[in-house]
Amino acid sequence: MLLARWTLLDRHVVARGWAQALCAGGLIVGGPLAVLAPEPRWPDVITSAGIQLAVVCALPSVAAMRELAIVGRGTPLPYDPPTRLVTSGPYAYVRNPMQISMVLVFVALALTFGDAWLLVAAVAAAAYSVGLAAWHEGAQLRTAFGDGWVAYRAEVPSWVPRWRPAVIDSGTLWVAADCGICSEVGRWFLRHEPRGLAIRPAAEHPEVLYRVTYESAGVRVSGVAAVARALNHIDLRWAMAGWALGLPGVRHLVQLCTDAFGAGPRPSRSADPASIRQEQDDRLRDACGLGGALDLDRRLHDELEAGGELGDLAEGDDRADAGADQDRHGEPDLVEAVVELRAGGLQRVDADAEVGDQR
Repeated sequence: MLLARWTLLDRHVVARGWAQALCAGGLIVGGPLAVLAPEPRWPDVITSAGIQLAVVCALPSVAAMRELAIVGRGTPLPYDPPTRLVTSGPYAYVRNPMQISMVLVFVALALTFGDAWLLVAAVAAAAYSVGLAAWHEGAQLRTAFGDGWVAYRAEVPSWVPRWRPAVIDSGTLWVAADCGICSEVGRWFLRHEPRGLAIRPAAEHPEVLYRVTYESAGVRVSGVAAVARALNHIDLRWAMAGWALGLPGVRHLVQLCTDAFGAGPRPSRSADPASIRQEQDDRLRDACGLGGALDLDRRLHDELEAGGELGDLAEGDDRADAGADQDRHGEPDLVEAVVELRAGGLQRVDADAEVGDQR
């Protein structure tokens, strides 16, 4: 009754997803096990390993349920569907992660208990997925999401997962450059060449961030949860690790241990507006490498911070010329400086300066 009430009022979507997963898992997997009551035929070590393998096989299904709830704001059941097409998480690798997961669970349990009837359950689950579910759900998705669903279907296979994710939804991982542990995390991701993931300095974020933060369409998480989501952008191996790391309980325990070992929350930059502006000026001067030869006019800086773009300073606005003609130390004129700023902060700086006979 509580689940029905939450569904009718559209509340607690993640809790609805977990409740449905527990109910469905209890009926679909627990029901056959209760009826068949299989007894272990192998040594305890093999039985234990087989049960753990079945749990691992269930991981994509749980991760897919959480993705539908967090990103799509819906659940797997037809009467409570997502409001947007979900193409991230397990859905970046395969279109039917829940169906594949259930088939693999039954196969693992059949091998663990040596019961052929569990293989029949695996065949029944596969037949349902290939037949009725694919036909009915495919028609609903095409009607609901149109060209988006068609493009997604062309990129992502139905049953055999991709090794690398399809780049449908891109994300950004904000990492503090002045934090040793955080910057090492950023370098690790860069070495693994993630797909659809941008690694950016946390100091350039419009807000003051206190942990490594992941952002994408409809999602913003920080800390261990951000790392778990970023792992989805590498390959299937690391995505599985990310799905396990993102589970409630596991995520909180790892976050607690991470904080205890010195990676606790800390501001990526000062929250004082004057300090933020000074930091931006310092980064701009350092990136240009011109020392005192570049002194941006304050009004021009304000406009750039508001979201404007500037091309060639030497050939652009007169105020830029006035700010760049000559520095306060009397050095020769600035020949050329190309500066591009966006609302998120400094994006790219190129500069050519002529000082004396050197360039």
